[in-house]
This record gives sequence, C-alpha cells and structure tokens, in this order.
Amino acid sequence: MSPAFQPSPVGAALTGYVDRQRALGFRYDNELGILQELDAFLAEHEHSALTARGFNSWTRTLEHLTPQGRRKKMRIVYRFTLHCRQTAPECFVPDPALFPSPSPAPAPWIFTERQILALLEQAGQLQSTPHSPLRAHVYRLAVVLLLCWKPICITVLPPIVNPLKPLIAALIAPAAARAPSHPESIVPTVKLVAAIDRPCPTGVLSASSKLSGR
Repeated sequence: MSPAFQPSPVGAALTGYVDRQRALGFRYDNELGILQELDAFLAEHEHSALTARGFNSWTRTLEHLTPQGRRKKMRIVYRFTLHCRQTAPECFVPDPALFPSPSPAPAPWIFTERQILALLEQAGQLQSTPHSPLRAHVYRLAVVLLLCWKPICITVLPPIVNPLKPLIAALIAPAAARAPSHPESIVPTVKLVAAIDRPCPTGVLSASSKLSGR
C-alpha cells in the first residue's frame, strides 16, 4: 500500500514513483524519506513544483553533509525527476555534472605476512561470550578468508602448494584443542578451510574472482 502523502508539489508523482520501484522489488524506504524531505521543503517554501530554484535551495540545506552524502541525496532526486520526465517532458531534471564529484577509490592496504599473523594472534585472544563460545576461532577464520583468500584467487597461478597452509594450520589447531566441549562446531570450520586448501589450477579463476569482476 502506498504511503499517505499530504497535498504537496510532487506528492502525486512521488507516490507513483515509489509504488513502481517497490513493484520492481526495491524496498525504497531510505529513498522515500529523502524525497519526502524534498517535498516538505518545497511545500514549506511555497514552491508549486520542483524547479531549478527550488532544487538549488534544497541542496543548500545539505551543506552539513559530506560531499558524498550530498551527492547520494541529489542522485536520488535526479532519478526521480527522470521518472517524472517520462510523463511530463518539460519537468525539471538537475544536471548531475554539477553534483559533488565522487570520491576516489580508497587505496588498497597490503598486509604483510607478519601483520596477518599478528591479526590471527589478536583474534585468538578474544573472549568467548554465552552466544558465541567460539568467538575467537570465528574471527581467526574471518582473518584468513578476508586477508588471504581473495588476493590469491584473483590471480591466475600455476598448480602450486597453497601458501595458506601455515595459516590454515594456525587456525584449525587451536580451535580443535581449545573447544573439546563443542566438537561439532569445528566441522564447518574444517570444511570452509578445506575449500581453500587446494592448488589454484592454471588459467582458472575462482568463483570469488568472477564475482569480484576482476
């Protein structure tokens, strides 16, 4: 069911747009809130429609946000106006070239073997909780998967002995030794680690690599 909108400059178009997006499977709760903020701003300042003047006035209320925060909200409005133009060719559409520039991609952080081992050691010292009796071992597994699995599998390698074996051994041995009362919890760990404890075949990229788009 569509949310109830008070009479407003873009209320009718907003209702149809949100209904369409949700029919396509999008939740659109966050986007709806942003568009309702814009709608309320236009009504409060007596704008009868979304125009360049009204849009620019609204964007000035976003100056407390980061450039990326402003860009995100402005692009939500931009996509909404593109939808409106399908039925109203004369409606205003902001120029995305005037939006804040996207931030550059963060530089990758290359971990050394010593840093990875230090992370494993720190993870192994985490205290268990009633809801997570193997908390330390779970975090150790996460360190191995996140820091070691992807960089190796996105590279086409000849058949070699998996260089993760020392880290895998460091992961499984303490888990098996320190959790005798939960032997069944070791099984998923062994299965997950066994999945990465194999050579990378020549010319074949892993499923992780394909999903990453590299």
